[in-house]
Amino acid sequence: MSRPGSAVQRRTPDEHARRSAQTRLRSLFERTTPNVFGSDGRITEAGLAASNATLVDPPAVAIGLAGQGKTRGTAALVNTPVCTNQSIALIKGRTGVLDTGYLFHNLDGRYDELRTRSAGGGRAGLSRGILAKIPIALPDLPEQTRIAAAMDTLDETIANIL
Repeated sequence: MSRPGSAVQRRTPDEHARRSAQTRLRSLFERTTPNVFGSDGRITEAGLAASNATLVDPPAVAIGLAGQGKTRGTAALVNTPVCTNQSIALIKGRTGVLDTGYLFHNLDGRYDELRTRSAGGGRAGLSRGILAKIPIALPDLPEQTRIAAAMDTLDETIANIL
């Protein structure tokens, strides 16, 4: 995932080779906590304009759509402006209806279900269409906020133990 001045998404082969020697890029899903606040890589405004990446402001939930390892179905709560390509779905909550933190914890806890829904041939993958069909329980907004806060506290406790 990337944003102008923060992370890399798509480059020309020459630019990619030159920059790869200088900067180790960190994948969105190479993390020890479920929150994403930045990345080691960078992209310029020109690079963003020349790519098919989409810029999204936080907060948003990122879901890995592809991959045979752990990435596909992994959720992350994005707390920084990011750009992504078609391998990552970014989903935002809806003001007054769906709290983004609640959405993150809901989807993060459904990793196995997301993997099962994406099962297929040799190149199994999720899609935005599959994600759009996943039912999300919607308690009232104050309850969503309380659930997200409780889960955040639990995540922080676990991170401090590790």
